Amino acid sequence: MAGIKNYEKHKHLIGKKINKLTILDIVIYENRQHTYALTKCDCGTVKEVRLSYIVNNKVVDCGCEHQNRLKERIINKYRHLINTKINGWTILDIIPSNDKS
Repeated sequence: MAGIKNYEKHKHLIGKKINKLTILDIVIYENRQHTYALTKCDCGTVKEVRLSYIVNNKVVDCGCEHQNRLKERIINKYRHLINTKINGWTILDIIPSNDKS
């Protein structure tokens, strides 16, 4: 019963965009004490996030901006090597890997 009350309490947020996240649905688990939201980020990623984190601006996107900042940091760190010859190879560009491992 508490799940239904929680859903009713938060359903007005469905369709609302907060920062880069659009709330698609409210998700309530019986075995968890927190309410979650199914969200879609501006980048297209669909992810479940704790609703209080979204409302209190602790989470503003799916993590894509953090990844973009890391990639920029890598590019800037090694940019000086472009057009440098190392062991007969010329570095033409710096491309960060998309591999998360």
